[in-house]
Amino acid sequence: MCKFIGDTPDVGLSEEEIIIRADKCIKEKNEHIQREAEESSKYKIDNLSRSPLAEKVKEPPVQDTEKQISNLTLNLKVPVGQIFNVVGVTNYLNFKFDRCEVKVTIVAKEGKLSQSEYEDKIMEALMQAGIKIIEQDKG
Repeated sequence: MCKFIGDTPDVGLSEEEIIIRADKCIKEKNEHIQREAEESSKYKIDNLSRSPLAEKVKEPPVQDTEKQISNLTLNLKVPVGQIFNVVGVTNYLNFKFDRCEVKVTIVAKEGKLSQSEYEDKIMEALMQAGIKIIEQDKG
């Protein structure tokens, strides 16, 4: 995908791609660059106030009358496109608990994957991300 005039596009003409005139984009490109610079400096300032330590300090104490949860285990069945929601919950739990770990089980059925695809795409991606495979079953 090409965002700006002058970028080399990867043309596939899928549903979300459009063809536009160059003179319509030049002004927008300059405005976008300026906005990115402003947002980047704002992000750095905001990030300092949103650090995990700052969030722990700012949280109001929980009332003594409310029941406290000291251990939590959740076994989830997550729709494929919703895994990012689990990341958000995990980040929150990581701030609330000293130890928080995530175990993931991926079950893929009713399709085929070659051994080379498995090694090149799946195993390589997991290895680069530092993800340890505890158990695997290939059928």
